[in-house]
Amino acid sequence: MGKVIIRSAIVPVAVAGLIAGAGCSTGSSGDSSAVTYAVRSDPGNLDPSLTTNSAATQMDGLAYDALVALDKSGRVVSNLAKTWTATATQATFTLVKGVKCDDGHELTVEDVASNFNWIKNPANQSPLFGSVLPQSGYTVTADGAAGRLTITFAKPNGFILEQLSKVYIVCPSSLANRGKLAAGTDGTGPFKLTSATPGHTYNFVPRAGYTWGPNGATTGVAHFPGKLTVEVSNNESTAANQLLTAGLNIADIRGPDVKRLNAAHLYAQSYPHITSELFFNQSTGRILADETVRRALVQATNLGQVAKVNTGSLGTVATRLTDGGSEPCTADITTGVLPAYDVAAANKSLDQAGWTKQADGKRAKNGKRLALTLIYPSNAQTSVAAAQLLAGQWTQDLSIDVKATPLTPAAIDGRWSKSGNWGDVALARASDQLPPNLVGQFSGAQPPKGTNFSAIDNPQYTADAQAAYSATGASACAAWDKAGKDLIRAVNVVPVSAQPSTFFGNGVKFEVGAGTVIPTSIRTN
Repeated sequence: MGKVIIRSAIVPVAVAGLIAGAGCSTGSSGDSSAVTYAVRSDPGNLDPSLTTNSAATQMDGLAYDALVALDKSGRVVSNLAKTWTATATQATFTLVKGVKCDDGHELTVEDVASNFNWIKNPANQSPLFGSVLPQSGYTVTADGAAGRLTITFAKPNGFILEQLSKVYIVCPSSLANRGKLAAGTDGTGPFKLTSATPGHTYNFVPRAGYTWGPNGATTGVAHFPGKLTVEVSNNESTAANQLLTAGLNIADIRGPDVKRLNAAHLYAQSYPHITSELFFNQSTGRILADETVRRALVQATNLGQVAKVNTGSLGTVATRLTDGGSEPCTADITTGVLPAYDVAAANKSLDQAGWTKQADGKRAKNGKRLALTLIYPSNAQTSVAAAQLLAGQWTQDLSIDVKATPLTPAAIDGRWSKSGNWGDVALARASDQLPPNLVGQFSGAQPPKGTNFSAIDNPQYTADAQAAYSATGASACAAWDKAGKDLIRAVNVVPVSAQPSTFFGNGVKFEVGAGTVIPTSIRTN
């Protein structure tokens, strides 16, 4: 085993559930340098500027680079940019020379600028604009002679560099023909995608001559994978079995199988992870646009029980909206703010709001039944059990109708991004390391042109979030926590469960940062 070099390339997290990993393949080729990397669900569209799906962004982290990256501790390190300066409103980057695209084109500052201009063009409907990049907008200038790029934000932003680490740069040959990126890649990252079978496998090979990785990481080191295959594996127990036999060599395991993998003494790296949150469809005319009903649902939810079931007794009730392992803000924002568990109070408030029990024992108001559709990810048995428990609590304790509907994580993400008619409640996850990256999700434009899939309209949150953009350093987290509490107080969103998520390895070693295996750190035995 060669020396494990700790590097980091940031890969976003956030929507519906995910497993990711890497390992030494034991396939028919017998190539001990081949690595298999499993994801819980198919990534769907791989275009890094048109997706926030976590499976897709993890794969994109293999093939693309950003201006800067974050290391394991959250420290900003070099990537496409070798040096930089930043204030709360502006960042200037000097690019590494000799960065090559898949087709051999040498990346220029003009190419990078074109990426940022494409993302902010409303006609392109990039979900990064308003989530990873602020809705307030920005301007980009490129000095080709100096190899220097400057991004100026319309409003202050205390996490400029951290946010820019999440923007992957597409090479120019695909900027005007993005259709080929749906199932392909065109970047400068440590790996190149060579073939794709959606729903099954995605094959990558390392990029020769790659020397501009995070903090100077390179593919030209001993024991770097000679091939990397991403495999869709939507059953965690199956993935754990494959780990034990080296059919998979790294997978992110969160459920009961953690215990037997620990007992097998496999290589492991852990990070904090929010496994579920409650999202409410607050679109005009829908039942859960009424805060009273949302509050009653939460009061009738035994979060401790739901969290225990949803994590296989391995986790706790979540207390934040951000996670990922190198997030800057970690304080509890729910205790004393979220409505307490009180079934009697929940029933009383529904009665007072006019949602009264009818002859059949079910609630209705003005002839309309209090009936809800609960969607949840179908790819983990713990999620299925937690959703069934939640639906049972609401049906029994509040006398309402709840239809629990399982969907794949990709299907949940698709419903959220394309229509406001995705259901009433979702027990899923859509988290991120950085509070500013959640602003678009919790305010502003709604689908199909926005990311605010819950149709949240909380003026206090909007105001406090805008004020928080100006905060820097230690005060930034306090400001963003204040904004987060606005959402919790109005029951716009509820963190449910959290637990350590562990990447297990068999035949490889690696480092974990920002909730994923760092591609340039993978080493085979």
